[in-house]
Amino acid sequence: MDNYLNMSTPLVSVILPIYNAELYVRESIQSVLNQSFSDFELIVINDGSTDSSEKVILEFLDERIKYVKNEANLKLIDTLNLGLKLAQGKYIARIDADDISFLDRFEKQISFLDKNPDYGIVGSFAECFGDTNEIIKYVEEDLDIRCALLTHNPFIHSTIMVRSLVLRENNLLYKKDQLHVEDYGLWILMLAFTKAKIIPECLIKYRVHENQISTVHRELQKLNAENLQRAYFNSVFKGVSNLDEMCSIFYDQFFIEQIILFFNNYKKIKLSLSNEVQKRVFHLIATKARDIYLTKEKVGLKELFSTILFNDFFTMKQKLFLTFRLF
Repeated sequence: MDNYLNMSTPLVSVILPIYNAELYVRESIQSVLNQSFSDFELIVINDGSTDSSEKVILEFLDERIKYVKNEANLKLIDTLNLGLKLAQGKYIARIDADDISFLDRFEKQISFLDKNPDYGIVGSFAECFGDTNEIIKYVEEDLDIRCALLTHNPFIHSTIMVRSLVLRENNLLYKKDQLHVEDYGLWILMLAFTKAKIIPECLIKYRVHENQISTVHRELQKLNAENLQRAYFNSVFKGVSNLDEMCSIFYDQFFIEQIILFFNNYKKIKLSLSNEVQKRVFHLIATKARDIYLTKEKVGLKELFSTILFNDFFTMKQKLFLTFRLF
């Protein structure tokens, strides 16, 4: 561990793990140092890189950089947890070595967390660059985020800023058995104690390339994500023994605020289904959903959920997508 000094406590700690990122890390570090908000420490952890990453890191002389060098390659999860333990700030931000923060990212996220003390996680949209060019937009509000977590991770890791007190008071870290979905698992854990928000604007540039984890380790990431989703689903419906109870939970916790979006996304969902039988079944589901929304009544909920959850035409993932209308 090199050059890590306990200086005056910053408001924000930024964790930047690096492993063989010589091609990209200069831009990533510079984007943090250029932030309009300047009261931060940048914890750069070189996880045993064998390329010229260290040389690039040491080019920067900014005193806000706290450089840590792992003598051996600890891998990402241990490196991230080391960063959490070293972080001194009230807020902790993440950035990956191949991503770029917009100039006002920290300023906007800090402003939100300062004004909303019941929130402990804030992310944002992202602008993709590299192998693809698009804007990644996810759901924005706490309830929608909780729904989304049942089927996918609605946060891009590099967009995240969290309230460190939530982590420390509840002894929360990234889990080693959640390889390649460790961030997904941490958000689920945190939401037992706090609320989440996604700011509806791009605050980072997200680099898409063939060597990123979501490409190289796609199958393992998918498997571990499904395990997380199953556990989260079971925790949401813990103790539920029949369809009536499940319908009640769906309705009370999730459904009413989702149903209009379900119907608005009708065409998109229908096109994503793989055969005509599924499309016909979904048309019936969407029609029922529309009727429920328009009448604002619980009448028909049992029939709707029965159609989705117990229909053999759909996989479990499709059932969840259809139920929660989340894409």
